[in-house]
Amino acid sequence: TSLNQIPAGTEVYCLSDNQIGGITTGTISPPLNERSPAFYASNAPFIRSGNRFGNTRDNMRAIALEYPGVIDAKLRGPAEINPADLRWMNTIEACLLTQTVWSASEKNQFIRYMHKKSCSTRHFVITDSRPVKLDVSLRLLIAARAQRDSVSNQANAIINGMFTLNEESLGARFSEGDLSASMARLITDPYGRLVTYTRVESPKDVQLDFNQYFTKGAVSLNIDYDPTDNFRIVRGTSVPGNRIGTIG
Repeated sequence: TSLNQIPAGTEVYCLSDNQIGGITTGTISPPLNERSPAFYASNAPFIRSGNRFGNTRDNMRAIALEYPGVIDAKLRGPAEINPADLRWMNTIEACLLTQTVWSASEKNQFIRYMHKKSCSTRHFVITDSRPVKLDVSLRLLIAARAQRDSVSNQANAIINGMFTLNEESLGARFSEGDLSASMARLITDPYGRLVTYTRVESPKDVQLDFNQYFTKGAVSLNIDYDPTDNFRIVRGTSVPGNRIGTIG
């Protein structure tokens, strides 16, 4: 209370109970003088950011993701919900993707946690996430050296990975170009890629809303050998190392 620096080795005691006491083991630094109002106006959102405090959008989402059972979280403020409706002022809509379906009591516990970590004057409204089933149908052409079953297993593993729930599941986007590129890049052997052509028959590009996430529906793989990928014996031409060239 005197704002004086207390040196190490000082005997201290509890003001409300002088039977509780001890010895300081280190020097206590005196408090800092107040800063100008301009300092707090520009730095207030970041002063407590290192203390896991929800004072920015990114910090609040990070805090929500740390809550047990939360896989993904999307938070919206009045600017995204309805900026013209004053009833939404100081209200945050939290869409949560959780490992299990939460009861009303579990939702209230999460709201109390967010109040403790951010600001008790904020109002949190929890909305449930909604699954969107996605059927996948692909046609693949593979190299002559490839084994059909092996390619099928690897392709299914890539598709399953697309539907693994993570911190980017809510509001995700499906791109047929990204899936085609993954098939060509990931299905390989020591000699190179095994998938020479990919056609995504369904779905086409899909962009989800902020409260939606993908779940796997029916998967159909049509795998054929690429007719242009065959062996050719070169005659009448000197090939370095007497090797046989391939087309494809």
